Amino acid sequence: MMHEGGIGITEKASEVFVDLLRFTIDLLDNCDCKDSCPSCIYSPKCGNDNKPLHKAATT
Repeated sequence: MMHEGGIGITEKASEVFVDLLRFTIDLLDNCDCKDSCPSCIYSPKCGNDNKPLHKAATT
């Protein structure tokens, strides 16, 4: 379904993007795990059993 002129998702995303990025970096920097864990980069929606996740590659 298309909405002429959009519904504002991109505008809202651009407003919160920097804060979201800062939160993500803070989460990674302050997680005590070594490689990765459910608290920092694990995704319950990952179709590859989270095998490709690599904490060092995220920073």
